[in-house]
Amino acid sequence: MMDKIEYKLLASRGVQGERPFYQVLIPLRQLSSLLKLDDHWDVTKRSQRLVNVPRAKKFAKYLVENHKNESMYVIPPLVGSLNGEFDFVEVQMDQYRNLGHLQIDLDAEMLLFDGQHRAKGIQLAMQELPELAQSSVPIMLFPLLDLPDRQQAFHDINSMQKVPVDSIRIAYNNANPIASTLMDTIQATDLRGVIEYEKNSCTGDSDKFWSLKQLNEFAKLFCGKDHSPNRMSEYLIEFLRKLFIPQKLSSLYVTHSHVCKEYVFPSTQYTRQIYILPFTVTLKALALLFRKAEELELGPEVLDTFLKATDGTRSENWEYFSKDNPVWEHRCMSYESKMMSNAVAVRMTYYQMAVSYTHLRAHETLRYL
Repeated sequence: MMDKIEYKLLASRGVQGERPFYQVLIPLRQLSSLLKLDDHWDVTKRSQRLVNVPRAKKFAKYLVENHKNESMYVIPPLVGSLNGEFDFVEVQMDQYRNLGHLQIDLDAEMLLFDGQHRAKGIQLAMQELPELAQSSVPIMLFPLLDLPDRQQAFHDINSMQKVPVDSIRIAYNNANPIASTLMDTIQATDLRGVIEYEKNSCTGDSDKFWSLKQLNEFAKLFCGKDHSPNRMSEYLIEFLRKLFIPQKLSSLYVTHSHVCKEYVFPSTQYTRQIYILPFTVTLKALALLFRKAEELELGPEVLDTFLKATDGTRSENWEYFSKDNPVWEHRCMSYESKMMSNAVAVRMTYYQMAVSYTHLRAHETLRYL
């Protein structure tokens, strides 16, 4: 009689909802052998969404690039059902219980109901980089769940999850040079307290001026594929210093941020009602203007010339950015006097800024902005 062939995995045993489960560490090289994707075409016959290959490839790229760069990577636990023969062998260890090995028959299979894209991404990454085999992934396994139980578990897990907003993800993304440089730039200015880090927009009675996501749109558009994040930082600092910090809003945000809603004028709410500056379309248009200036080697000082070219009837040219300025009509302002933010609006707003800039004809190349 042939000996039984098994996988032997480090495991701990627990109970949830009166059901036992096992938390195991499985080497990536064994994952493909044990894992079965629950990808039947009929949605009623499976407990997972179909694998989105681009999403799986994105996770594979994350693993491969971080491994090559010798950077930390994180594989969150997979969750599924263990179908087939297995045995939990507890290891006696002082007062500790429920620690040991899970011995799984070679013919057993795991059906995931959470983490299918991570699992597929791991398989793709292993094909490109076999060295990943030395890593392990945690898997939470519930024995012998039938299809209705797996479907309900999928529903429960995904109904309670909420993806963090883009702003806070940008704030924590130290691996991205644009996001990291943007955060360093903001933290070095007096405006760090008026940036919204936990929402993607500033609306209503928010006392913040821009969200981090909005500024990140500026940064990405400026950098594109060719420009350095450090150069973007220089332009952004010049923008904040020349156009924003010298205003009444500077004292509002820097010295009275805790009472600005009730006691200080103009407020952020008022600014959003009167000016186009707090809106993403304006930031993107400025990013295009600065990007072209960088390509023409004009430098961040381009903002000085730009401000001189605009209407100077109010302090530091704020009137130019008033929603009542007719130059914005049909560009970033709609017929109903509402802000527009599509790509055409961004491009038209940029063109208007370039026209205002070139009025000075200070340099022949400015005509080509």
